[in-house]
Amino acid sequence: MLDLTAAETAGTFIGAWGLSQALARATATVLGGALLDLGKQLFGMPILAYSFVFVMPVIGMLIAIKLLDRVDIKEFQTEAKTAIARVLEQDL
Repeated sequence: MLDLTAAETAGTFIGAWGLSQALARATATVLGGALLDLGKQLFGMPILAYSFVFVMPVIGMLIAIKLLDRVDIKEFQTEAKTAIARVLEQDL
């Protein structure tokens, strides 16, 4: 996340990162319980139900890695600096 920021907006991006982590934890807790209940109904055995819960984040991480390969950090930094400069010029 820090690679995707300029010095002028580091605090904002770190705050957004903290908020996204908190929301992700809340979502993971709720979905984990729902997946466990679904796994118990589908498989009937606790070991398979818990395995089902732990396999789902692995699939999610593989999808996230695939999506992150598409992010161009240099382009983001350039566009962010340009946008920040425009905002600062308007304030002055």
